[in-house]
Amino acid sequence: MGRVLVADDDPLIRRLLGDCLHAGGHQVISAADGAEAIGVITGNANIDIVITDYQMPRADGIAVISAAHRTDPNLPCIIVTALNDLDVATRAM
Repeated sequence: MGRVLVADDDPLIRRLLGDCLHAGGHQVISAADGAEAIGVITGNANIDIVITDYQMPRADGIAVISAAHRTDPNLPCIIVTALNDLDVATRAM
């Protein structure tokens, strides 16, 4: 299927998402924080979709999505968060 970047600082969430995606036939690349995710994106990893947590060390999900869209403006990105904050969703758009 596709190459999915999963960025989350919580190892359990990262593994859960990765396992589900892998079971669906996707190749999963994991990043433990925002800076690592940005490194993967800018390192020409040929990512098909980015799934990122909002709140992470070294760079947040907004920075990850911004880097993804600088690399490929059409790259689909999904941001997830445990925060219940409309402002987060609005800034991610």
